[in-house]
Amino acid sequence: MRTASAAGLVTLVALTATGCGNPVHLFTGDDPVATYCAAVRHDRRAFANLLAVGSPTALIRDLPMLQALAAKAPDDIADDWQVFLTAVEGLRDALRGAGVAPGAYVDGKPPAGLDRAARRSIAQAADALSSQATVDAAGTVEQEARDVCKVNLGM
Repeated sequence: MRTASAAGLVTLVALTATGCGNPVHLFTGDDPVATYCAAVRHDRRAFANLLAVGSPTALIRDLPMLQALAAKAPDDIADDWQVFLTAVEGLRDALRGAGVAPGAYVDGKPPAGLDRAARRSIAQAADALSSQATVDAAGTVEQEARDVCKVNLGM
């Protein structure tokens, strides 16, 4: 889980800064980039709190916020958001499947009585969260937040 913590934070940092250049919607006049950037600005403090926790369990706790933000992401970063969310959801699901609360790991050690299959499942999900693909996707999201939304999320 220690690797997942570091990767989760890197991923989160990358995640928080999305908001690329979709054109104004031709029929409604809505600007998806402006809508997304407004959401990024709104959730900026929540991201700071998420980072302060320094654990992938915070990503699971704040998954609804992340999903809502991803739903507003412009098309050019939607896939990156999906890669990141899939990894976080995978860890959440592995923990749930093992009947383990996200905060049950202490110093990267699983709770007593967790069988080998459950440990393996959780470790694989943690590895996915810290994978290069997930870290790269989060980096793209972070870069977009800085470049397009002009928001530095402090990650």
